[in-house]
Amino acid sequence: MSQSATAILSRRIEKMATSPTLVASGRVTQFDGQIIECDGFPVSVGSICHVTGPSGTIIDAEIIGFKNERNVAFLYDQNADIEVGALVCVANNGRDVQVGESLLGRVIDAHGQPFDGLGSLHLTETWPLYGKSVNPLDRAPITQPLDVGVRSVNSLLTIGKGQRVGIVAGSGVGKSVLLAMMTRFCKADVIVVGLIGERGREVGAFVEQAMTGAARKKICWSPYRPTVLLCCGSVAQTAPPPLPNISVRRAKTSF
Repeated sequence: MSQSATAILSRRIEKMATSPTLVASGRVTQFDGQIIECDGFPVSVGSICHVTGPSGTIIDAEIIGFKNERNVAFLYDQNADIEVGALVCVANNGRDVQVGESLLGRVIDAHGQPFDGLGSLHLTETWPLYGKSVNPLDRAPITQPLDVGVRSVNSLLTIGKGQRVGIVAGSGVGKSVLLAMMTRFCKADVIVVGLIGERGREVGAFVEQAMTGAARKKICWSPYRPTVLLCCGSVAQTAPPPLPNISVRRAKTSF
């Protein structure tokens, strides 16, 4: 084979090696204001897709099922401007979230995007959205108390390391205040707070009250977002997000 033919063949092989990855996609065929149907393409339930709006904006959607050989997806944006024929492309499988030390001291939304205007996050590791299954027989027994930073709770309603606790009470009686106190003073390496269902006007005050001093360095917040509560809740419940490589002492509190 001549040198020129070899050179041409080599260039073509290089182009083949650097060719763009194929992305499964389809077109919107039906839209009812919150749920879209699009052409059927290979994708699993839970996958995240990008829907291109008329002005080129990208709207996130999650595959929730299949119907009549079409994909059914739930839009995260309740006010999305969608037209029939809009392009729908697969973004990721929706099963993992990015984690890392840069989450500490930050406020993120349910997608893991910065919510506090402090710049982008540099995350290099991933963690399963729904956690890793553990054999019940391998779980350590709850034998040690956890100092939540509130003396009345420590003495009268002692919480153990690894225990799940529910704070149930009427509105306006101090659930959020108690949670903020526990968040700020709890003796833990990392604290993950998911403000699911919290009123929007209270998020800022809640964060400002708890993220002060040394507490800021070990807390990661995820404020509520009505259209992605499932995602937000899953991340909060399956932590350890920020530092998967350290031993984390934590108490899960829901309200």
